[in-house]
Amino acid sequence: MNILDTALSLVAPHQCVVCNAEGAVLCKSCAATLPTLPSICYVCGKATKHNSPCQQHKSSSAPIAVYIATDYQGAIKKLIKAYKFDYKRSAAKDIAYFLQLNIPYLDSDYVLTYVPA
Repeated sequence: MNILDTALSLVAPHQCVVCNAEGAVLCKSCAATLPTLPSICYVCGKATKHNSPCQQHKSSSAPIAVYIATDYQGAIKKLIKAYKFDYKRSAAKDIAYFLQLNIPYLDSDYVLTYVPA
């Protein structure tokens, strides 16, 4: 958060995008309930190991692994929409923390991207 966001939050505190509790864009209790996904094939959603594609969707040109933190629904969808469309830039730290917990450290052989709007 920058200085302007900090000063503004003193006058007009954020409300949780899920439960409307005052104080943060995503309160701690709602953050604890964000769903995560197990290791799945990025094409069909079948359970796999090490976030790799299933045998049916594995090919020489396919990615070795695709890490998907969660489904785009519920609380995380509200949080991302608040960041992107409602200009709640302080939601960035909540999104980053969620990704830090759910996506392993990626070295230079990986690409991190998003699903465009």
